[in-house]
Amino acid sequence: MNANDRDLPITISVPEYGLIALGLHRNGSYEAAKAGVIPVIEVQGKKRVPVRVALRKLAGDDPDTLKAVADDFASKFFRLKGQAA
Repeated sequence: MNANDRDLPITISVPEYGLIALGLHRNGSYEAAKAGVIPVIEVQGKKRVPVRVALRKLAGDDPDTLKAVADDFASKFFRLKGQAA
């Protein structure tokens, strides 16, 4: 992970992660979370995705792949939020 990734939130919603990381819409994101493809935690009754854990899982624990996945995710996340990366 790099300095840009440190600005990412610790958790985000399941649909937001599913859209950014996997190109899924709301229902597909929740189905992927239920199937264990997207790791989730429950916070006050709401399912949230721990971003760094999910990106590590997506990258298969390979450091080079993790850097590329995290950079891509951060870029898409900040573009979606209308912020400069």
